[in-house]
Amino acid sequence: MVTTSLPFVVISSRSEDPRLSRVDVDNIAAARAIVAYLIAQGHQRIGVLSSEAEFGTFIAQRIQGWREAHEEAGLVPDERLIRLDLSSTGMLESHLDYLLQDLAKGECPTALFVTRDRHALEALMILAQRGIRVPEDLSVVGFDDLGPSSTANPPLTTVRQPIRRIGEVAAQLLLDRINGNVPAGSLRLLETEIMIRQSVGPPRSQ
Repeated sequence: MVTTSLPFVVISSRSEDPRLSRVDVDNIAAARAIVAYLIAQGHQRIGVLSSEAEFGTFIAQRIQGWREAHEEAGLVPDERLIRLDLSSTGMLESHLDYLLQDLAKGECPTALFVTRDRHALEALMILAQRGIRVPEDLSVVGFDDLGPSSTANPPLTTVRQPIRRIGEVAAQLLLDRINGNVPAGSLRLLETEIMIRQSVGPPRSQ
């Protein structure tokens, strides 16, 4: 809730309060683009690993992007492939077990969209421990482009957020608010970039 009359700007807020001046990336468009990239490689069963959607609107937006990518490709998104809640120890591993239990039968996802890189990097380590090869057996993509993502094994295909540009736009928006040039509730959405690396390949069956 907004309780101050002083101008301020928030970055990647979990709130959609229309009174907030915000700078963010277009999470829906970014997620839609990277999932569309997976679909273009031949993947039709794409699982989702994510913290709770209620954790922040950006998580819900990224999952919505996953849905929209399927719909735009004429595919029906399988909501059973969405695994939420990575808050406690072991939950990520448990969700991977659930999604991959029928790997040998070819009935599990052929790719995973992980809504945050820190979870994607952990997933890569768990998969390696299980002897599941990425991308030969399973493709994995993330979102954020954290520093370790480019040096992971394999390097992670992910969405890069323009962190420096976000800061610059936020500073300018704050100055505009202070000077009365823009109203409260102004929103600036910035574009992202897909960093194509080595964690994506064609589906295993191909």
